[in-house]
Amino acid sequence: VEVEWEQLPAFDAPGGDIDVWALTANGKAFLTNGPIQPFATAGMGWMGAGVESGDDESNVGFRFGAGIDFYATRNIAFT
Repeated sequence: VEVEWEQLPAFDAPGGDIDVWALTANGKAFLTNGPIQPFATAGMGWMGAGVESGDDESNVGFRFGAGIDFYATRNIAFT
C-alpha cells in the first residue's frame, strides 16, 4: 500500500487559472513472480480542483491501472 500526493501546475482556462490535486491510498497486486511481473493497481482518496475566481470543488476519487515491472536485480525494477 502506498500514499500518493499529486498536484498539477496551474493552467489557464476561461474562468482563470485552475489547480488540480489528489491524495490517494493505492494498492498493487502482482499477477506472477519472476523478473517480468505484470500488476494491477487500484486506489481511493480525495481529489479536487480550484479556479482562481474562488470556485473550489473536491470529492472522493478512484484510480485504476495496470502495468509491468521489469526487475534488473532483486531490488531494482523498471515500470
